[in-house]
This record gives sequence, structure tokens and C-alpha cells, in this order.
Amino acid sequence: MSKLKRERTDWRRKQAKEFLQANGVIFQEMTPHHIKIGSVNYYPAKGTICLDDGMKAFLDKGHAALLLTIKKREPQFITKPLQNGSNSIQLNTSGIAD
Repeated sequence: MSKLKRERTDWRRKQAKEFLQANGVIFQEMTPHHIKIGSVNYYPAKGTICLDDGMKAFLDKGHAALLLTIKKREPQFITKPLQNGSNSIQLNTSGIAD
């Protein structure tokens, strides 16, 4: 992997981790290329989301799609309470580019 590609991958991984932390999501960093939230797998370099069940990657990509997937599939990994008990997630995207 070239130095530039490695730096870009590191930056995207850092951004994804900051995004998840800011939104109160519990996650595991499996490898430098793979973040896992329960059965949800996220690959920050391309924003790819897929599940453990072996299905193909989701068409939707990026941080917002990841958070919505976690809310639907693994809500127990979101530690921040939803505002006013509503059923909607307030995305904290400040300073994070997708």
C-alpha cells in the first residue's frame, strides 16, 4: 500500500471512529480496515456496510447510513439516549466529512 493510500485510509478510519464515538456507538476495531458493531461491519476506506449473515454490501454508504443501519439492526450498541424519547436519531456530523 502506498504511503498516500495508507494515510487516506488512516484518516477515514479516524473520522469513522470519531463519528461513532460522538454518536455514542460502542464498536470494535477489528483491523485497520474493519470496524464492527455487533453484526454490522463497516469498512471506512470506502464507507462499505455489510452484515455478518453473508449478504452483499449495502448500496448506501458512509457515516449516516452506518448509524441508521446500527439503529435498525443493533440498537443496543447506541449508548446515547434519543432526544425526547423520540424514535429518531440526531446525527452529530460536526467536522466529519463522508
